[in-house]
Amino acid sequence: MSQGHEDRERLIVVMPVYNERQAIAAVLAEWLDAIAALDDAEATLLLVDDGSTDGTADIARELAARRETLVVVRKDNSGHGPSCLYGYAEALRRGAQWVLQVDSDGQCDPRYLARFWQQRGRGPLHYGRRRERGDGRRRALIQAALRLLLYARSGVYVRDANVPYRLMSAETTRWVLARVPTDFLLSNVAVALLHQRHHGIYWHDIAFRPAQRAGKHPLRYFARHARRLLDDLRRLPT
Repeated sequence: MSQGHEDRERLIVVMPVYNERQAIAAVLAEWLDAIAALDDAEATLLLVDDGSTDGTADIARELAARRETLVVVRKDNSGHGPSCLYGYAEALRRGAQWVLQVDSDGQCDPRYLARFWQQRGRGPLHYGRRRERGDGRRRALIQAALRLLLYARSGVYVRDANVPYRLMSAETTRWVLARVPTDFLLSNVAVALLHQRHHGIYWHDIAFRPAQRAGKHPLRYFARHARRLLDDLRRLPT
């Protein structure tokens, strides 16, 4: 039996997007269906368009005109990390009690949503841990290298620091927004590090699907930005 409106907790799914014209309609449709299946949530999908130039926002707006649980906001291009932080803040402004961040390229499987949501009572932070990755060995190697780098630099063991599949209470979201600089290159990493260090994360094993389009060369990107990440980490509060 469905719960009354007053008994439902407010969940906002934050999905940053940039130039995903080919995949976005299917990704939005499956996530809208997933949030609609949550009986005890008042759920909205907040798509944060990071200045796409390929018509992604137009496709999303057409769908939003038919699906009231989809909200599309558009901003100037600033990169994935700042778009995540922007989305967190916008979700809180809209009254979210819980914020779930996922990516827009089809890798985040909505079949895990119900499990995350059902277990939110265990604690304020629930992150996915990518046990199976459909996006190749290189990205799995980067995941391991990042885990070691963070441990060496901070002494904090973060199982999957850059995973986009994360459910956060409003309180821990607001707390971390006050501590991560808006220009932090890999803000997902900073958020995970601070959450693990100060609050503790409940980890859920998930599988990651292949992306629906080719992205950056992962090893080249990581090598190019590793030094910047180390410099940025020095700016985080202990």
